[in-house]
Amino acid sequence: MFNIWPNTDYKKCSNQKGGYLSRVKEFFKKEDTRCENEKLFDHLYEKGCVDCGCKDFLEGPSGGIAQNVKCANDECGSKYNIMPMGWAERI
Repeated sequence: MFNIWPNTDYKKCSNQKGGYLSRVKEFFKKEDTRCENEKLFDHLYEKGCVDCGCKDFLEGPSGGIAQNVKCANDECGSKYNIMPMGWAERI
């Protein structure tokens, strides 16, 4: 078991930037526990191609719920296999 209340002078904490409450929030802040494939999917959706940043993709063959896509930038051409449930990988 651990003590979430550190041995701290609370008067000093309240005078510091952010105060004690911000320190407690930081303590309970959760890490990103998603796998790399889920992070890759989010990156493709929000920022586009990992290599060049292009947001346009060409559709390729599909099977089941998976869809192959290729970056539309002729100089890049990175290929990915994506699934609508939030999963992607390079191919």
